[in-house]
Amino acid sequence: MYRLLTLIFLLGSTVYANTPTFTVGSDPLLNIQNTGTALNLGDDQMSGMKPLGFDFEFYGSTFDEVNISMNGFFTFQNNFSVPRSRNYLSEVIPATSFNYTVYPLWTDLINNGTQNPYIKTFGNTSDTDQYFVIGWYNAREYNNSNRNSFEAILYETTNVIEFRYDKINVSNHDITIGLQGNNEAVTYLRYEDTNSTAFNRTEDWS
Repeated sequence: MYRLLTLIFLLGSTVYANTPTFTVGSDPLLNIQNTGTALNLGDDQMSGMKPLGFDFEFYGSTFDEVNISMNGFFTFQNNFSVPRSRNYLSEVIPATSFNYTVYPLWTDLINNGTQNPYIKTFGNTSDTDQYFVIGWYNAREYNNSNRNSFEAILYETTNVIEFRYDKINVSNHDITIGLQGNNEAVTYLRYEDTNSTAFNRTEDWS
């Protein structure tokens, strides 16, 4: 029985559109472990609002901060609050209370000898081509030793969100990858660990 999900791809999305488009590629991680700020989140913790350094438009609204989860997602909501079990148990989107949220790899992750997630803004504030990187590197799947490395990159002016993956190794938890606006969502991939291993790709999969 195949129960190990391994993916290597890139996701680009013009997120202000109602139906963002996705492309598959293999761009390498920028890897900001040594140059970015380590948030060092505990199990199922959120970072609180972190500045992007620029304005970012997402589904028709403008934001300049994000709240990042250890569990592979981030939200633009400044009052985001869900029970702990809903933080680590990924759901089918759109998910109630998760409006304006981005899911590079929503699953149950923990730190183990790492200080994930990491953040860094590239570029000068006087320019209009800055970009903000959130990286999870060798983040461990909860309750086993599987390691996962991936990034989300937000681009100023173009309002593009790009996902980059070096490795996904998840064997015992569900996964959601996608975007959610205001009660609307685009699911890129939904993986359900149901022993029979349901593995569903939807929307604009290339």
